[in-house]
Amino acid sequence: EEAFGGAASLWEETDLCLRIRRLGGRLRYEPRAWVIHRPHATGGCRGDRFREWLYWHAHNSMLYACRHLAAGPRALFTAGRVARFLGFCAEHRDAALFGVGLRGLGAGRETHRRLAGLSGTAAPAVPPAG
Repeated sequence: EEAFGGAASLWEETDLCLRIRRLGGRLRYEPRAWVIHRPHATGGCRGDRFREWLYWHAHNSMLYACRHLAAGPRALFTAGRVARFLGFCAEHRDAALFGVGLRGLGAGRETHRRLAGLSGTAAPAVPPAG
């Protein structure tokens, strides 16, 4: 799904499963299946790319919430994300991370609105560098 973006590959699988179920499809569990995740030295939430990861994590989580949660549960979900941003600020001793997370949430909401035909926004905001 191209709407989910960035280094934070999160929520795509959950979104896909919920969409399959809504279309009447069935999900199956295969206990003998296994996956090997190849570790990479860079990317994701590591070191100097944490701000980019945080932005896309927030974007993708809000896109998921807008697609699948009603207003009340979505508000609680968003409050949880905001609390997590505060935790990141404390953990990394960087208050600017709060703004990065909020920008990601806003961009995720705008991506949803754009895809749903609810706004004229062309694309999500550009994530912060470094």
